[in-house]
Amino acid sequence: SSGSDEFYDIIDFNIGKTVELHGRVFKITDCDNFTRVFLNRLGIAVPDPIAMPADPYTQRREQAKYEIQPKKPTTKTDKLGQFLAMDGKVLCFTGYWDDRLTCDGDLHLLKVLYYLADDTIEVKDVTWKGQPYTLYKRAKLPKDFLGLKEPGVDSPFTVLNVLGSGTQKGRFLADSLNCGRSQVQYYRDNDLAIGTVVNVYGRRVVLTDCDPFTREYYRVKYGLEDMTPAQRPKTKAEEAVEPLPVPELPPHNGYGTHEDSAINCRTVFPFPPIKNYTQFFQKDKCGFDSHILRFGAQLMTSTVTDSCRP
Repeated sequence: SSGSDEFYDIIDFNIGKTVELHGRVFKITDCDNFTRVFLNRLGIAVPDPIAMPADPYTQRREQAKYEIQPKKPTTKTDKLGQFLAMDGKVLCFTGYWDDRLTCDGDLHLLKVLYYLADDTIEVKDVTWKGQPYTLYKRAKLPKDFLGLKEPGVDSPFTVLNVLGSGTQKGRFLADSLNCGRSQVQYYRDNDLAIGTVVNVYGRRVVLTDCDPFTREYYRVKYGLEDMTPAQRPKTKAEEAVEPLPVPELPPHNGYGTHEDSAINCRTVFPFPPIKNYTQFFQKDKCGFDSHILRFGAQLMTSTVTDSCRP
């Protein structure tokens, strides 16, 4: 201690006490759990922690930090972690765009690709097999399309006023609070599901199915178990391939053969039945080999002259 040859003991260190070490005075405000338990076992009561006084210099620095407004506030978002974790992972949906109400329109079969690395969407038209084309190039897809925006609307920061002329001597003041900037809502992975209607710049794209990777992704992340594919209308090509229903033939009326009556029901201009040439070539005479069935018969009559005829 000061002014004597005595030394500090364990009972001199406790919460709330003042200790002078080499001319500097320290006040003890708290201790760890081991120290508290150790002193309690020795029979020394340890008070509750006391609050430390605030540092005036630190308070002035914190206050000055909020008063300073940068001229060019940064608006960039670091997405490197998302890119490294989700690079190469793509959600694949199948859907359609019904354009049959327009002149020469058709039902377009689409493939919607959602890239998890940067939250971008790409739409491809796969109506004609072997001839796909890109309907929407890979980019972020806004939910609401209100027309094409003018140049400078999507700028990272808003310029309030410009002083001077030219790019070298001119000065400008940026809006650090982004008061005049509109927030654009883009499609995310939680907005896509089977049966959802996606607005692709005015085109209503209906999602009908997805691949196994997409099913597993939504099951693990969002807990979706029911991913039943939805039904879609048929295209003009599919409707043309579908065969027409064949009408049933009426029962035979007894006049002529059944083949002749069937021909009269199938067409307005009757023609003889088509011969089975395959059977003709297989059963026709070949040299001395013949496929003719021969039977013997006798005329049963009471006339004497005809009874002897074979």
